Amino acid sequence: MTHRIAETPAPQAPSAWHALVTASRKGGGPLYTYYINRSVAIPFTFMFWRLGLAPNHVSIISSLVTHAGLALLVLAPMSLPLVVGVWALLALGFALDSCDGQLARVSGQRSQFGAWLDHSLDMVKMLTVQMVLGYVILRESVAADLALWPVLLAIFINLLVRPAHFFNTETRALFLPGVKTQANTEKSAARLFISTLADYGLFILIVLLLPWPAMFTAVYLIAGVFFALIYLAYAVRLGRQLKAHDRMATEATEPKESAPGAAQAGASTGR
Repeated sequence: MTHRIAETPAPQAPSAWHALVTASRKGGGPLYTYYINRSVAIPFTFMFWRLGLAPNHVSIISSLVTHAGLALLVLAPMSLPLVVGVWALLALGFALDSCDGQLARVSGQRSQFGAWLDHSLDMVKMLTVQMVLGYVILRESVAADLALWPVLLAIFINLLVRPAHFFNTETRALFLPGVKTQANTEKSAARLFISTLADYGLFILIVLLLPWPAMFTAVYLIAGVFFALIYLAYAVRLGRQLKAHDRMATEATEPKESAPGAAQAGASTGR
């Protein structure tokens, strides 16, 4: 159960709720997540509030919706209506993933446990989405008698770098909270463009290509290489930021040496 930290008066109408949730949004983010996903989440957040659900309940519901779509993809015969339905469930699960944060902020039900639960479920989702996509495209490629090495390479890259990048972003938030570098401000437009291309909400559109295994594999491989480059650049920058942070912390704790002039003055007056 979520621990109540503070209480915000709940709005009494959907329009008021919409304004309250919009005002409580976290600033910035990839374009799809910020402008589409969080906006789609608002009416669901209002519904969950009316039902009396806690943010942690919403986090679990989001995970269940996502994994229902993945289970359907594994168990049902491949078809275009299937992948459209799976994409809808994955997109809905992603929208609900914004609801827990919105509900927590506007209702004052923030908690450390809730943040941990949300990030843990996100990490599970990162792994299971890649595992299911890899299994399904491998199955469909074998059935279509396609070459398997591009499929295996695409699976390996995506399964490796996407969870690793998620771990790095969480590591930065943990060890460098609120730290902004000069690169963050000078290249904000480029960073926003790249982060939008790598946005999960856009990535899941790839499931619509599964009925055509060769096309899916090509796009999946290209997306994996692109994301690997993002991961490497982010990891290098994060490593530099952590080293700079360590140097600053060391310098702050080291005793400062007295200036020679001050020492001489002290010697001449101390009799």
